[in-house]
Amino acid sequence: MKKVLALVLCLLAALSLGFASAETAQHPAEVLYDGVWVQFEDGFEIYLPAEWYAFECTEEMNASGIFYMAGTEDLSYSCTLAWTALDAACTIEELHAEALKDHPEAKLMDVNGVGLIFYVDAVNGLLNYVALDAAEPGAYLFAFSPANDEVFLVQSAIIASTIRNY
Repeated sequence: MKKVLALVLCLLAALSLGFASAETAQHPAEVLYDGVWVQFEDGFEIYLPAEWYAFECTEEMNASGIFYMAGTEDLSYSCTLAWTALDAACTIEELHAEALKDHPEAKLMDVNGVGLIFYVDAVNGLLNYVALDAAEPGAYLFAFSPANDEVFLVQSAIIASTIRNY
């Protein structure tokens, strides 16, 4: 698992450098897979594979903070987006320090100007990316599943590298 995590982090670092220097309107991920930009009213967007479906969230999911879910038709691969309120405003570095208490392997990274915290939630089989809400004290969670599929580890890192503000 450590080798795979190292591969994912190296891939994200390499992709982030490429994205930071890109000067064209086309995002580099658009070259890697056929996808669609999904925009959210909160001012961010993500480039998801075109063959993925958006699923309607249940009332129970909404009550737990989940507001968007997409994935393959059989949900063998998925991305779930959730929002949670924070007790007070904080920096991404402060949130990272808190994340390290439960997830010592949590990494802080910058993707397209967005500070993200990445960690693996092995108990729930999720690859998690956390970003702060710029408007109010809260955090967004981009949770990719499954965490134990080596091919999807790379694909989810590429998808996560498209997270950006618009």
